[in-house]
Amino acid sequence: RRHLTRCERYSLDPRYGFLPATCAATLPPAFAELEGLASMLPSLNRSRSLEAAVRSLDPVAESELDALTEREVRRLYVLLSAVAHSYVNGALVPWEFFNLDEVEYHGGAADTGAVEPAAELPRVISAPWLHACERLGLPPVYVATGMDLWNHTLELPTAPWFWPEPAALLDAFGLRIATTGGAAEVAFHAVP
Repeated sequence: RRHLTRCERYSLDPRYGFLPATCAATLPPAFAELEGLASMLPSLNRSRSLEAAVRSLDPVAESELDALTEREVRRLYVLLSAVAHSYVNGALVPWEFFNLDEVEYHGGAADTGAVEPAAELPRVISAPWLHACERLGLPPVYVATGMDLWNHTLELPTAPWFWPEPAALLDAFGLRIATTGGAAEVAFHAVP
């Protein structure tokens, strides 16, 4: 009973600790354009077409934002944090040096054509992101809580006697929203 009380107090899963499913898997239909953007984020980043995709989005109504559950607000925060950080800094990233099939970075300098990050976010992203941040009591940056605790999938057998070897645990871990789409990104967030 004491264990369960502590887990509830600190938002921990009684079995998996900091890795509970505390984030919605998807947002309601009014957020379909944002969900589509999140699913395409790695390819939009690599093709440097995120800015155009963001600028084509329709704004989400404030009533739709207010209707979100806490789990959905967490999903919105993770999604918009990833998009915002990619939007601001993506032009500076040498995407072509990432091998997306292996845990590997091929170093080197790239001429991205950009000398500074984007100066501002379009309102279609900033307004709902600030709304989510305010509801969650978080600053408008991608904090570890969002990146690591709310943005994972963990597909383990549910047998009560089962606890996997560390390698199997890493294989069971995934990201809901990724910026590169590569194994290195998953591994980075999976290792405590």
